[in-house]
Amino acid sequence: MDTVLVRLIDRIRPEIEHDSLHVERRFTAEDIKRYLKTVLGMEGKYRLYIAGIPFEGSIDSNIVARELEVEKGVTVEYEIDYQSTPDVCVDLDDTVMFLKVADENLKIWCCTYSGILNIYSCIDKMIYQEATVECRGIRGMAVGDRLLAYDSEGKIIRIDDANILLEIAEDVTSMTFKGDVIFIGTYNGGCYVYDQELKKVNEFKTKVVFVSVSEDTVEFVCIDGNTYEWHFNGECKKYKLGYNVTAVDMKGNTKVIGTSSSGMLVMNNNQKSFIKTSIRLSTALAIGTHDIVAQASQYTVSIVNIGSGEEIRRIAVDKCIIGVGWVKNMLVIACGSSIRGYFINY
Repeated sequence: MDTVLVRLIDRIRPEIEHDSLHVERRFTAEDIKRYLKTVLGMEGKYRLYIAGIPFEGSIDSNIVARELEVEKGVTVEYEIDYQSTPDVCVDLDDTVMFLKVADENLKIWCCTYSGILNIYSCIDKMIYQEATVECRGIRGMAVGDRLLAYDSEGKIIRIDDANILLEIAEDVTSMTFKGDVIFIGTYNGGCYVYDQELKKVNEFKTKVVFVSVSEDTVEFVCIDGNTYEWHFNGECKKYKLGYNVTAVDMKGNTKVIGTSSSGMLVMNNNQKSFIKTSIRLSTALAIGTHDIVAQASQYTVSIVNIGSGEEIRRIAVDKCIIGVGWVKNMLVIACGSSIRGYFINY
């Protein structure tokens, strides 16, 4: 028999009726999940069961392994992991290239590969599109009393009027600013300060992944953990974090560093601690309120209390995660061609 009759039943609400499907035996669990998402229109993570046992792989392999009688068909039960179902979802016309979220003014910026910068406002737990700007090649942004962006060709651009402030003959990987002074890190390890003219203050051997500025100090963090502090009075200091750095976020005096060592390094007022987590390699981080941090891998976000080390919630998505951020208690995840919002209770 090349085909088999499949009946779908909601484990939580079995009264919901679905038309039975005649499918090929090579039909897989992933095929059924895609069908359910199309029919139900829900983006949550689906779990499937045959005879009460989790269903993975193809229907045929399960029939053979379990010696199922299939003359009258196979019943597949499903349930939705509502922990992974977004409360808010915005679909875009193209894949997201980068995400920037500013909690203090309830704004979200995301740029797609087609070169459109989408600007959103968060009002009453909803995400509303405010404007779109054509900004081709943008790789990242810095937000403050103005909006600056850098593109794939080393240009630093003012978003408001698309004016190019400067060009640097390197691949920019991180940037921040204070007043009119701009601080830039590059893929080749260059550390630059721009104050009417461009000045290289240090050069690492590998990529700069994060640049931050405080009252009188700029810090450049390299992917191998090497860190360079440049003080406005001209003094400098170098030190090593002791971990490979994959992602960084900073809020107030707290800096959280994602590593490739199944955990996060937390630095606060010269205190340093390492928190073991279930995310082996962090691809993105975002600090929320009350010691809450969102730590992302390629397809999973773990929400952790860095004070206690407790995982509060775990969210799985079906597309590669581009970035994460917080607007109040709403976790914003950019993945694939969508922005998804999850309200987190803590």
